Amino acid sequence: MLNVSFENIGFYIIIAIPTFFILRRLLKKIIKTDLFRNITTLILTLLLTPLLFFGVVYTFLFILFHEPSRKFDKTSWQSESGKRFQMADDIIKRKILIGKDTTQIKDLLGDTNQKFQDSSKQLHWTYEMGEGGGGLGFLFHSLEINFKNNKAVTIQHSEIRD
Repeated sequence: MLNVSFENIGFYIIIAIPTFFILRRLLKKIIKTDLFRNITTLILTLLLTPLLFFGVVYTFLFILFHEPSRKFDKTSWQSESGKRFQMADDIIKRKILIGKDTTQIKDLLGDTNQKFQDSSKQLHWTYEMGEGGGGLGFLFHSLEINFKNNKAVTIQHSEIRD
């Protein structure tokens, strides 16, 4: 159901007025009768205004919360530490690290100083991947690798909102 509040009506009016005049001007070449042109313009304006409103809102939210992603590249990972988070989804989706041992992971990602071992002697490594995305705040990204028997078994992309 549409949320009809005072603010939404204001946005609809701001969108409807230029839409009406643009449509009226476009239809002037097609429809010669003033009354029929104005009625058609009014109907089209009433139909298009909510679509334009949601289009503008969707575009704004997409731009605000869009988090770029790209394929994993060893050279980029090691040289662009602030943009590593863009490669995290590719690493997880393609299971690049699953089944690899600690030496192979060090070769791909480099070393990390955030290593710990739990009570069952399983290793856990965390790689910082920079900050970005998150809309109005910042997201701090990290890649968490859990090992079992010295082989990577789970990879997780963690985000901490500031």
